Amino acid sequence: MSPGSIDRASFLAPKREGLPDRPTLTSRATLNWIAVGAASDANLNDPAAIARVWVFPPEGDGLSNAMLVMLRVMAEGGSAWPLQEEVPNFTLPSPARFAAIRARAQGLIDSTGMDAATLVERLEGELFVFGLRRMLLAGAELSLIQAALQQRLRVLAEPAIGEDPRALTSTGMAIEVPHAVFATAHLRIDPDADAIYGLGAGGYLRPRFLTSEVGAIWPPMEGVEPVSVDTTPLRSGLPGRPTSRHLIETEFLRRAQAGEVNRNSVMDEARILSTWLHERHPHHPPASAGTVANNLRNRYRALFSPTKSSSHP
Repeated sequence: MSPGSIDRASFLAPKREGLPDRPTLTSRATLNWIAVGAASDANLNDPAAIARVWVFPPEGDGLSNAMLVMLRVMAEGGSAWPLQEEVPNFTLPSPARFAAIRARAQGLIDSTGMDAATLVERLEGELFVFGLRRMLLAGAELSLIQAALQQRLRVLAEPAIGEDPRALTSTGMAIEVPHAVFATAHLRIDPDADAIYGLGAGGYLRPRFLTSEVGAIWPPMEGVEPVSVDTTPLRSGLPGRPTSRHLIETEFLRRAQAGEVNRNSVMDEARILSTWLHERHPHHPPASAGTVANNLRNRYRALFSPTKSSSHP
């Protein structure tokens, strides 16, 4: 499967539907519902979904990828791997490894008929969505724990024992998990392990959440578009012209994760990012506040609902 033919529906924009007609939901379905409004039992943010198309999975901060590094090198007409400080999540590859990555990148260019700059745009977009989804799912987990701790939500699960929280052994039938459990330090509701665990041994397996209670606390996201990216190649100026878009998007995601984004309007946030780019990366192509706002508008709206409308288009 190539970037030109991938069906992104399940990864980038899951279909929003009502809650399923069954009494309980799995932890993954519940987290997906809270995060993106799709009560799916599938892993909607699996790094393997990126790796299947782009050869390599996300690295480190989730915004890095070996294929992305190589495509940027090729888009800029380079022939060497960037310096370590420019790609801190990667060690300098051996000549053989460099040649192998470059060959795979060239294979993508040949199979899709797209140039390196276009593929950079697409991969940057998918990595941005991956990082955004990861942030939303982490927030959903915290919301779920808080609701259970506040006794607004009942959780049914099987008590379990074991030293490894990801390899617990059930000790009996499902019970209602005591609310006090959700005050445990470093508690996780882990959909991969289908378990609840924290510091210390033991935990709970196969947690289930009452559909009616989940729907009452987190109603359907009416009028909110699924998190997505524009897969139409974006061009500005001459073909292959270098941009600073990836720097802006990475900083925007960092600010969103840290709770630093200006929520008054996308234009206010764009001014901050435009100034940041000028001060922190003076040797990269500049980006006006208007350009930044246009590039981030859909992603900003996916994250925030400003309390007042902006006077800027």
